[in-house]
Amino acid sequence: MFVSAGFTLLEIVVFLTIAGIVLPLIIAPFVTAVTRSEDPEIVLAANFLASQRYESLLGAGYFSLPTAAQTETITLNSQTFTRTTSAPVEVDGNDLTTPLSGSGIKRVTITVTHTQKLPSGLVITGLVSNRL
Repeated sequence: MFVSAGFTLLEIVVFLTIAGIVLPLIIAPFVTAVTRSEDPEIVLAANFLASQRYESLLGAGYFSLPTAAQTETITLNSQTFTRTTSAPVEVDGNDLTTPLSGSGIKRVTITVTHTQKLPSGLVITGLVSNRL
């Protein structure tokens, strides 16, 4: 008796053809995930930089807030970020979007961007008050 112990050439060609079509469809999401795996690190670093700036403004106090917008370039973990602090705006205590001079509450917006991974920026908006 003769027993076949392998694959025919036709079976191998069909397998390779199917694998050539299916494998890229399966592998593509993994490649995308690996190339973008740095994104959470970028967002975390941007959040840290924005929070750090907001905390420093709180520590400086209401009367020491900058009067104009400030922009700085920061390198953290070999990544370059741009941190922009808006000029503080006095707002109404009941409606934090309406400017109101003499309210004693200033709204500050801090935006941190990364040109490649976070172009629209991470934005933190906070309040600083001269009231206790």
